[in-house]
Amino acid sequence: MDSVVVDSTIRLVDSEYSPNCQLHIALRYFPDEQKLNDSILATGLILPEYLPEGNRKGGMRQLVDEVAKNCITSYRQQYASLFKLDKSNADEYNIIYKVYTKTWSGPDSTVCYEAHIISGNKNHQQLQTIARNFKLKTGSTVALNEIFVPGYENVLIRLVVDKLKDKFDVKDEDQLKTQRIFADCDPYLPDNFMLLKNKLIFIYNQDEIAPHDEGEIRVELSKHELKDLLKQR
Repeated sequence: MDSVVVDSTIRLVDSEYSPNCQLHIALRYFPDEQKLNDSILATGLILPEYLPEGNRKGGMRQLVDEVAKNCITSYRQQYASLFKLDKSNADEYNIIYKVYTKTWSGPDSTVCYEAHIISGNKNHQQLQTIARNFKLKTGSTVALNEIFVPGYENVLIRLVVDKLKDKFDVKDEDQLKTQRIFADCDPYLPDNFMLLKNKLIFIYNQDEIAPHDEGEIRVELSKHELKDLLKQR
């Protein structure tokens, strides 16, 4: 395991009073594991428009440098002309783009990869978490149906809902909805989950199933709570 970091502040225009873009990318990766690194990048932790085209044989350091260049180019192309016409609202063009990544060892030669992405301007920032699990030998992602026995979905959803009822101190699903949890949809299992050695954590991003002010919601289930659903290994 290794990491590469880019941390810089870029002026929008050549002026002392220019707005700026705060760019920070801290990317963990696996040396000599191209398939695994490609799978990690395919999760969307880096905005697709920032990723370089063509092959990525130059290594992760070169790739992240190219991502930074593409981010700077995009920032200036998108906002420079607008700022010149509207300098009274300079804060609107102070942009943040930050990516932080972490890894954990999972069961059966897997790794959990988690990315936190912060983007937006001074007045409005979006927080997003992307969590995926990978097989170290092949670089492929781990799906829920590889972990659990057939027919697991409804039982697992009920376990998640029960955890949310405890978290929000309500008695049933209808009361959850009155607190605007799953208010606009039926309960479901998110794509974001962390498969760790002794537990599974589902992650619902900000605004995904609850009001904005609730922020990110995590539901943690221990291996013991899941024992009847897990495939025998």
